[in-house]
Amino acid sequence: MGWLDRTRRWTRRLLAALGVGLCVQVGLGFTTIPYRMRVWLEGETGLPAEPPTHIVVLGGGEMPSRTFLLRTYWGARFAARYPEARVVVALPVDGPPGASSVEGMRDELVLRGVAPGRIDLETRGRSTREQAVEALALLGPEARVLLVSSAEHLRRARASFLKAGFVEVHAAPAVESEGEARRRFDPPPPPEPGGPRPTPFPTDLGNHLTFRYAFWNQQVYLLESLRELAALAWYRLRGWV
Repeated sequence: MGWLDRTRRWTRRLLAALGVGLCVQVGLGFTTIPYRMRVWLEGETGLPAEPPTHIVVLGGGEMPSRTFLLRTYWGARFAARYPEARVVVALPVDGPPGASSVEGMRDELVLRGVAPGRIDLETRGRSTREQAVEALALLGPEARVLLVSSAEHLRRARASFLKAGFVEVHAAPAVESEGEARRRFDPPPPPEPGGPRPTPFPTDLGNHLTFRYAFWNQQVYLLESLRELAALAWYRLRGWV
């Protein structure tokens, strides 16, 4: 068998495997499995019983972006909720002073009401592991930390901070809607006497929305979760979580 025949055979196998993988990915979009993966990757989340001493907003990517804006938005919200806590932005400098993404995150926090004097910058950590180590050197292990990051990133982030030496670390996801925020961060209102029982999902969504909206959301959750699972596996191999 010549090299051309072997190449054709392996090309057919590769295309068949890619086709099967694509079918599996599309099929998972009609299930809740990607969402359940995302929920698992959040780990233990929730607000602390005692106010945190520091709110650590983790950066990733570049400013502005959907991820950055969500994290800074919720960092500012929690800063208003815990006015005594200092706010730490953890992101390496990626440009000239005054024009980098970390400066953009700080400006966004100030724009949303956080006093500039409350904000500290941690600019040396280039990964979640390094950010945890540098934050420990900056804050000390006794700090009560509230981490703010994307939902799928929180299990790895919280485990990294605990592994680095912090004693008390809580995690709050940067959610994308006020409805989800109320369910996560605020106590539910008492039901009205004789009124309908509250349900966690709206009942007036209309017809045929699964393919129009939910399917595509599940595809995003799947890709983000797979990437984060690979990162989590690497961190476990290295002993960082």
